[in-house]
Parts: sequence; structure tokens; C-alpha cells
Amino acid sequence: MDEFLREINVAILREWIIFQYQKSWQISKDDDNLIIEAEYGIGHVNFYEDSIIELNVIEKETQEMSFFIHFQMNSFHHAVGLLKEMTECLQTMSQHKKTKILLSCTSGLTTGFFAEKLQEGAELLNKDFVFDAVAYSELFDVAKDHDVILLAPQVSYMQSKVQGILKNKMVLTLSSALFGKYDVANTFQFIENELQKIKQQHTVNQNPLPIKQQIMQHGEILCLAFIILDHNVRLVSRLYGDNNIILEDFETYKPTISFSDISDMIDYILLKHPHIELISLSLPGVVYNGSVTLESHYFHHSNLLGYLKKRYKQKIVLNNDVNAIVMGFYASQDEYHSISFLLQTKIGGKGGVGHIHNGHLITGRHNVAGEIKYLPIAFSENYEKIRKTPEGAIEWTAKYCVAITSMVAPEEIVIMNRLVTSVDDVRNEMKKYLPEDFIPDLIQIESLKEYMLVGSVILGLKEANRS
Repeated sequence: MDEFLREINVAILREWIIFQYQKSWQISKDDDNLIIEAEYGIGHVNFYEDSIIELNVIEKETQEMSFFIHFQMNSFHHAVGLLKEMTECLQTMSQHKKTKILLSCTSGLTTGFFAEKLQEGAELLNKDFVFDAVAYSELFDVAKDHDVILLAPQVSYMQSKVQGILKNKMVLTLSSALFGKYDVANTFQFIENELQKIKQQHTVNQNPLPIKQQIMQHGEILCLAFIILDHNVRLVSRLYGDNNIILEDFETYKPTISFSDISDMIDYILLKHPHIELISLSLPGVVYNGSVTLESHYFHHSNLLGYLKKRYKQKIVLNNDVNAIVMGFYASQDEYHSISFLLQTKIGGKGGVGHIHNGHLITGRHNVAGEIKYLPIAFSENYEKIRKTPEGAIEWTAKYCVAITSMVAPEEIVIMNRLVTSVDDVRNEMKKYLPEDFIPDLIQIESLKEYMLVGSVILGLKEANRS
């Protein structure tokens, strides 16, 4: 589509949005941009030069970004499809307008009865609350779908640990007086008082990592990385120039990422930087012979390499996400020569491992090294259960660290598991199976973006050099 047609389509799209959505939501203009305001969320449609359009949705109560993407107008149909996804996000907020509150006790029985009483009271008094109850052993797996966690008195001592894990949730404890009497009215008052208080959103910020490892001279490299969250996928990207200077940073944030979302981001960056030589992507799945078997929940089909090669003249490289992370971590430090990285991003997820030995990434035959879902521990009877609680996560993490140590004996194991709040707990658990002197150094991290992007640069260059 030439620039003249793009501009016409953008103008038509702006008017189409106003006509299409003005009956459903309040639409206002901010210069040439549009604001779509629903009861619980605000959508922005921002228009830039070169027919670039940005869509985002912010939840009013938490100010949390729920949807974010930018693209160049190349197809009216495609633009309308992305708008539909954005407005579906706004619609979902309206459908889930009630505050979802999860009660938890040891077994879930007493809180189950109290939750029923609270739900009856909420319906009678027309409160915007929905109550559920769950045993503590299932709390962390179920909590992602709720706004507030109410702990019964018998598990109230766990509040600090629960809050440390569920950082973006409000975690409260019920007093014995409220819980013992099943005091519905005063429990409502307690919840409403707490909801009025300011909620601070937890974020983890990382400065760009230095690349201490010696790498070959290169031109412009575009790196993209997929970070899987409980409800959304972050597609982060960074453009590196000569001497690893960072030229651009971009991000897309959506419930699922389609191949067209990936190409939208690449097209947008190529518009500003047409001399990119290499595009290196890091994503979940088994990468073998240039193709990748992806997690089907996040991607519709797996021939990503073929799709990108048809569209772009640049060299395309696909990397496993955990391999990129461990390579990025290794390259950003100079103390250890042998490192393993144990990753579990989603609570209850299967996880994966990446290994660096004496500066070399271990991938193994068919690139299956690090696919821990095939280790015998994954077939244990209680495997599904132990992955979902902090106590079980310590056991899960320690046993995999023991397996890693017995097979490759790294100097250091890096851990990312949201249910693990202290690597000292993991070390103590490992002592049950290994002499203490055999246990590697353990370190815990909370954010993946920087390691994935640095690792993508290095792995992309290595693969391009082999070709």
C-alpha cells in the first residue's frame, strides 16, 4: 500500500472508530487521537507519522496496561482486527467489573461455607463482589483469576509469604472475630476500607545489561523475545547497532501473539531502520533444524521461520528462550564459566533449563538438552501438586537443582520461580540429597527481559556465522 492510500485508510479508520463505538462507550478526541472510555478501562488510539497507529488499554482501578501494540497501516481489515482485539479487552473488563475475592484456609471447607454466606450477602445488598474459596494448597494456582486474597486465621501467618509471591494482588487476613462469627456485614466493611487504600503496583525495572563477552563486530541486529505471563504474552524487542549500542526499544502486550503481531513490530522497526542485517527471536519451545515447536496456547501454528523468511530478506534465527536467558546471564558477568538456569515463569508451569559449560551452550541432540519435562521427576504422582505451592516449589526447585548438579555440576545455578522467595530454602532442601560442598552457588532473579535480549544477540550472531 502506497503512502497516499495509507493516509486515506487512516482517515477512514478514525471516522469508522467514532461511528462504530460511540453507542457502546464514550469516545473523545485528543488532537487527532481518540480515547475510548468504558466503565472500567480506557482505550487509546494514537496516530503518528508514516501512518503508524498505537493501540493500548489501561485498567482504571490499577492503572495497569492490559493491551499494547503499534503497527503501520497496510491493510484496513488487519487494523480493524486489532481494534476488535483491543475493544474485546475493554469488554472483558466490563464483564468482570465485580471485585473477585478468594478466601483460603487449610482445607477450603470452612472458608467455602463463609464464601457462600458472603456471596448471598453481596447479592442481597447489591455489592460488586464475587466470592470463591480454595484450599491453601491450590491458592497460588487459582489466585491469578482474583483481585483480593482473604486468608483465614489458621493460615494468617502466611500473609507476608503470600504477598511476596502474589505481588500484584491485595492480600488480607481475616480476624478471628470476623471469621469465627461468619460476620458478613463487618467483613464487607473491612474489604471496602482496604480497597479504598492506595494500591502500589509492583514493577521490576532493569537497566540495560553490559555485554562482557567478546563478540564479533556486527551491523544492526533486531532482537525479539517472548515473555510468557499468567494471562498475557509480552513481545519485547531491542535494536542493537555497532558496538552493541541500543538504538530502539519496543514492546507488544496482548493475551496472545499472532504471526501478524510479530511482523507488525518488525515492519515498524524496519520502517525507521531499513539496514537491519539480522533478526534474532527467542521464544518458548524446542528449536530444531531452524524450526520450532511452540506452546500452542500462545501461537496458532509453528511454521514461524517459514513465515518470516517469505516476508524478509534479513537473516532469521530462532532461539529457545531459556537458552537465550542463560547465554545472556553468562555474557553479562565474568565470575563464572559454568552456569545453569532453572526457569518456571508461570505458577504451576513445566519450566526449563539452560546450560553454559566453559563458555559453550549445551543444546544436545535435537536441542532437547534442558527440556526438564522429560526427566523422571516429572512423572511422579505428586508432581502436578508440588509445583503450585511455595512449599512444593522449594521441593520442585531443589530436586531439579540436584539433578542439574549431578549431571553437569555447574559453578552456579540461576533460579527464576515466583513461588520461591529465598534460595536459602532451596539450598537447605538440597542438603537432604547432596553433600553441602557439592551444591553450586545459587542466585535468584525476578526479571527476564535483559537476559533474553542479550542472549538473542549472541546466539543470533553465532548461528548467522555458522550459515
